[in-house]
Amino acid sequence: MPVQIVVRDRLLATRPNSDPATWHAKYQAAADRLEDILRHYTPAEREQARAKLSNGQSELIDDLLTGRLDLR
Repeated sequence: MPVQIVVRDRLLATRPNSDPATWHAKYQAAADRLEDILRHYTPAEREQARAKLSNGQSELIDDLLTGRLDLR
């Protein structure tokens, strides 16, 4: 669950600095799906999971969000 939480957090963090239509087209569906998963957990469970994010998981998230995992 740490990866899902932090990906959602990072997607939402990009929203204020993005064109609303572009953000919606690129990220809204993913953010909504992650929220659907996460709403089954309490805020305390989410915080515990967020604290358990490993360096490897953080690097994976960076790669995902910067497009380094895209198959092109």
